[in-house]
Amino acid sequence: MKDAAIGATPYAFDGQPPEEQDCVVDKPRFENDRVYINGNDGIGQYFDAVPPVAWDFQIGGCQPAQK
Repeated sequence: MKDAAIGATPYAFDGQPPEEQDCVVDKPRFENDRVYINGNDGIGQYFDAVPPVAWDFQIGGCQPAQK
């Protein structure tokens, strides 16, 4: 998808996929104001500058960002 199709986002997407994973979304995790979608130990693709309130946000007891 092109950036124009999804619009602007306050959370920049960056990083390189780990060698053994080709852009596969793994279990999301929150580290140092980043939401990593794959990799481990600070390596992988991530959304940057995500506030903890966005990661911890709940809807009916479910935390959608953590799914």
